[in-house]
Amino acid sequence: MGGAHAHDFSIAEIGQDVQAESITCSRFRLRGGGPGNTDGVDRSMEGAGMRRNQFMILACIFAFASARTANAADPEVIVNLRRLGVHIPAGKTPDDIERVGLSGSALDDESLKWIALLHNLRDLAILGGSGNLQGRIQGPGLKHLSDLHQLEILSLSGMDMTDAIFGYIAVLPNLTTVTLHKIQGVSGKNIGPLRRLPKLRRISFTVVSLSESVDFSVLPECLAELIVGAVPIGDASVVTLVKLPHL
Repeated sequence: MGGAHAHDFSIAEIGQDVQAESITCSRFRLRGGGPGNTDGVDRSMEGAGMRRNQFMILACIFAFASARTANAADPEVIVNLRRLGVHIPAGKTPDDIERVGLSGSALDDESLKWIALLHNLRDLAILGGSGNLQGRIQGPGLKHLSDLHQLEILSLSGMDMTDAIFGYIAVLPNLTTVTLHKIQGVSGKNIGPLRRLPKLRRISFTVVSLSESVDFSVLPECLAELIVGAVPIGDASVVTLVKLPHL
């Protein structure tokens, strides 16, 4: 690449055939080789030296941050988000959106990859209404939401899922509220992963096909409110509630 030797540290190593006259990074300056100088780069430092891998890490971080910003404002991203029903006002980007409510036939597991690009989303509701999402969103698509580290409120309604949903939800560290309404196929016997959510305060199960013997004691101790509506639960489940100190 550009004549650089394997043992040299040149600008070409972090970009294809890139030659820079000067790159300044804090107190570390690199001078790139011109057409007649391909043996390496001159370095001048005021303090201790910076290792090659340190500079490479900085370059990679900068490239990743730039790519993420570009992805958020990419026209294709905006078109697909609007197709799913996300309102993005003129002059705004997906990173400005903090609250979204979705419903409609355009939604399915795969489409949730676009929602994952709303990096600052705090409140997400996916509503199936009278069941128009049943069979379309079955849970695996929720894996796409794992990058929504700011998400605090998640509401899901009118879907067919399994208990695997709890594992998908448990990777969202800032969740405080989870609402499941008219979710078919969820027994609640494997709700243990929710214990990994350190900020979870409220869970609502309404018209959900829970088993009559759900062990609620595996929920986070920080839980302050548990709503179970139109769901038959047995005495064995009720007994486990006493192990949640903040209810």
